[in-house]
Amino acid sequence: AEDTTLIINKPDGTWACNDDANGGRNPVIDFNGAPRGLYNVWVGMTRYNEGRGRAYAPQEGTDRITQLKALTTWASYYLLREKSLGSIEAGKFADLIVLDRDPLEVPARELGKVRVLLTLLEGEVVHRAGDFAWH
Repeated sequence: AEDTTLIINKPDGTWACNDDANGGRNPVIDFNGAPRGLYNVWVGMTRYNEGRGRAYAPQEGTDRITQLKALTTWASYYLLREKSLGSIEAGKFADLIVLDRDPLEVPARELGKVRVLLTLLEGEVVHRAGDFAWH
């Protein structure tokens, strides 16, 4: 199993991802609340705290690939479920999200505004945005 570290989004808005990523550990993220699309990916990149109106330790921010891996592949190792979660592969649970934009193409400043249109857990719809067509 890969060496992972749980990174908590603390009430004061601080996280520490870059030290862990550079130290050979793979950070995974606990949002402590309802997801807001890819807002927390943007926060992990910029370290910006909206409530306080400033960035905390911006040098600790990581790139978008590191943030996305923290939500997917690395999180599955933290949960000790890498054989059933973390990536889209035959034999794994169909847990996935559909986004309104490509998170690898959207400008970094817009990443926090990427919306989750659909969420599937074990192949079942658990969230659908009202404006997402589903037939």
